[in-house]
Amino acid sequence: MSPREDLIEDFTRQADWRRRTAKKYPEDSKRNLDAAEIFDRLANTVSKVPEQLLLEYDQLLDDQADDELHDSQMKTVGFRAWPGNAEAFIRNVIAKSREKQNKL
Repeated sequence: MSPREDLIEDFTRQADWRRRTAKKYPEDSKRNLDAAEIFDRLANTVSKVPEQLLLEYDQLLDDQADDELHDSQMKTVGFRAWPGNAEAFIRNVIAKSREKQNKL
């Protein structure tokens, strides 16, 4: 699977999970449904991400700590982060990874 296909799958899986979570926790359904919509938008905009940026992101995720950073950023979508598109999400994760590396 290509990095682009992986990311589409990740965003789609998250959207589906947020929809299931909304049903399970109706008291917090709005935030989860809003997050699902954001993930749908992210999945639909992966095709517009420049190839070089996608490759940089994929290489970044080869590192276990950065893979964990990716996972933690996915959890913030719709709750503490509202990326407008897949490129914005990717750039945010890359920036946070660089910040982390600069602190070491």
